[in-house]
Amino acid sequence: GQQLWIGAGDGVVYVVDKNDLTTLAKIRLSNQNIRQLCVTSDGRYVMAGASDTLVYVIRTSDFAIEKPISGHTNSVFALAMNKDGKSIV
Repeated sequence: GQQLWIGAGDGVVYVVDKNDLTTLAKIRLSNQNIRQLCVTSDGRYVMAGASDTLVYVIRTSDFAIEKPISGHTNSVFALAMNKDGKSIV
């Protein structure tokens, strides 16, 4: 089914069924705000930028969290995926 991914101020990403609005997953990523969500072009991953300076990568198939990506010195307010699906800008 179709899903809505919602980043929240409490560091949680909620995955909700678009049709009946039931919660499919509640994914705790951080204790700070989730600022941005971005889906890969193949739909296999959702990336979440957070106020804790990390980018989290979540598999859409089972909602598992991959290793967070570090390197920012401030909140991550924007994410975009290159068309090749191999790099984040």
